[in-house]
Amino acid sequence: PKNNENTFGDMWLYGKYRYKVMEELGIAAGVELRLPTGDKDDYTGTGEVGTNPFVSARYNRDRWAIGTNVGYQFNTGNLDGMF
Repeated sequence: PKNNENTFGDMWLYGKYRYKVMEELGIAAGVELRLPTGDKDDYTGTGEVGTNPFVSARYNRDRWAIGTNVGYQFNTGNLDGMF
């Protein structure tokens, strides 16, 4: 950030729907939406709108749990050189 200022990065909105398949197993689907509220020049944002639809699953057994998710990030512009 310029001159050691406090800055605000890109804003993420998140929504998810969960469904309990069995007592130990749950699945979910959702979407993340990234809004370009950060400054690209200060490296606190991308300057682009992005969305990430995903699906996930989680298995719980006593004190143990395992989960996984799969999604894909879509962006409105070209992010070459950003990451």
